[in-house]
Amino acid sequence: MKYNQIEIINLPSKLISVLEDQLSEMNPLSTSIENHTDHEIFESGIKEHPLWEQCSLKILFSFETNMNAIIEMVEEIIPSDTSYQVSLLNDKDWINSWKQDLNPLIFNNRLMVHSSAIKTPMSDLPNIVIDPGLAFGTGYHPTTNLCLNWLAMNEIKNKVVVDYGCGSGILAIAALKLGAKKVIAIDNDPSALEVTIQNAKQNKVNESKLSIHSHDAVPKHLDADILTANILARPLIELSNHFCQILNNDGVICLSGILTNQENDIHKTYSKEFTFVDISEKDGWISIIGQKKSM
Repeated sequence: MKYNQIEIINLPSKLISVLEDQLSEMNPLSTSIENHTDHEIFESGIKEHPLWEQCSLKILFSFETNMNAIIEMVEEIIPSDTSYQVSLLNDKDWINSWKQDLNPLIFNNRLMVHSSAIKTPMSDLPNIVIDPGLAFGTGYHPTTNLCLNWLAMNEIKNKVVVDYGCGSGILAIAALKLGAKKVIAIDNDPSALEVTIQNAKQNKVNESKLSIHSHDAVPKHLDADILTANILARPLIELSNHFCQILNNDGVICLSGILTNQENDIHKTYSKEFTFVDISEKDGWISIIGQKKSM
C-alpha cells in the first residue's frame, strides 16, 4: 500500500495550527512535529511548556489524496523561507524510517508497550506488542503516550470503553489489558480497522470483548464509561455532541491530538457538557480529561 507525505521544513511554530485547520478537510492520516532548531520558546498556561520556534511538520495522506490541492494550501500559508517536499511512501519505507532499537515503554508500572523485535518481555506487566506502521499509534508519539499514561493511571476494570479514531488499536488493546469489560474501537479508515484486528489477534486479547466498527456503523446506545479520542482538534470539536451521546452520565472522556495553542478551542466546545479534571502536556501536545456533567 502506498501513501503520500508532505514534509514542511523550517516552519514557524505559530503556523502549525493554521496548517492543521486548513489541511484537516483533506483527511490526513497522521501529523508529526520535530524540532528544527535548538531554540525553545515558552508560553504560559496551565503549565509552563516549551514550544519550538521553528519546526519540521510531516503530514501523511492516503495515496488517493489530491496532493496538488495540498500543495496549493501549503503555499498559501508558509513564508518564503519555509520549504516543503512531497514523497510517496510504501509501508516498508515508513516502518524503516523508525528507529529499530526503540526501548519498551512502561506506564505507571501497570502496562508495557514494545515492538515485536523484543521476543521476551522484560516484565511481568501486561504487555502490548505494536510495530511501527501506517495505522498510527505505537505509544511513542506524544499524543498516544499521554492517552496510555492516563489509562494506566486510572481504574479501567469492568468499564465499557470506546476508542474513537482507533488507528492501530493500541488504546483499545490497552483498555482490555487493563481489565475493561467491553471495548468498542471506531475509525473512518478501513486500513486502520484491519490493522486493529491484526494487532488484537497478535496481542491475544479476548475478542468477544472487542468490537470494531467504521464511524458510520457505530452501534446506538453505547452507554460507555470512558471514551478516548486521539485524533485532531477540528474533528474533536465537530464530534463533541456525538461523544456526549456515547457516554453515560458521569462518563469520562480523554481527548488527545491537541496542540497547546488549541486548548481554549477545546475548552469552549466541551465546557457545557463536561467538567475538566486534568490536563497533561508532552512535547507541545496536550491531553484533556473531562467528566460528563450529570443531567
